[in-house]
Amino acid sequence: FALMWAATDRAKVALLVEKGADVNATSELGHTPLMLAAMSDNSSAVVRLLLERGADPKPVAKADKLTALIAASRGNDLESIRLLTAAGGDVNAADLAGATPLMYASSHGNFAAVTLLLARGANVNAVSAPPGAVPGSHVKNGIIQIGRLTPLLVAAANGGPVEVVNALIAAGADVNARDARGLTVLMTAVATDHGDPAIVRTLVAKKADLTATDVNGETALDWARKAGNTPDAAILKRAGAPAAKPAAI
Repeated sequence: FALMWAATDRAKVALLVEKGADVNATSELGHTPLMLAAMSDNSSAVVRLLLERGADPKPVAKADKLTALIAASRGNDLESIRLLTAAGGDVNAADLAGATPLMYASSHGNFAAVTLLLARGANVNAVSAPPGAVPGSHVKNGIIQIGRLTPLLVAAANGGPVEVVNALIAAGADVNARDARGLTVLMTAVATDHGDPAIVRTLVAKKADLTATDVNGETALDWARKAGNTPDAAILKRAGAPAAKPAAI
């Protein structure tokens, strides 16, 4: 397992491979050196070396359903994503949480990675696992209600940027997708504390449902007004969005 321990160091990896280390060895969790390298910062040099020496980009880890491409997308290394997609990595593989490479790229706001994955056939409307699917999501008072996310929901929740949101919508993303709490993309965009009014304007222009309500009966305007008289709330009011609850005083 020396190659796995050295997976972030190109010089050590090169030496070990020259000495006969198995580039497709797996740990007890099912992780490979390529997966470990791909999830690390500035990983592309090691990823390239391992691929050149015969590392297989397609294995799926038995413990967490990780793939090398998912790992690279989590690590937000564009060149590693390029290398692994070119090598045949599955752009629609999903990990234990049901998250795909496109979801991770969207969460990072990585426009280049998002457009690359879409061009390779990534499912723009993939949905992550429901709440409770991941170990550790069960807490004392129940299950953490996070799940059923799409790439667009993830992008909106993380503040875009708007270029990523536009790319996903242009590829056919459902602007009215809902997460496990019934929050729509528009609600998510106005609920985040690091959002962008440009995203809200884009969603309104793309006919996001202004009247939709979540599981608690709240609309996008209700969510926007939780933070006060914000630019997002003003945009929604001008668009005619209704509120289901009175504004807080």
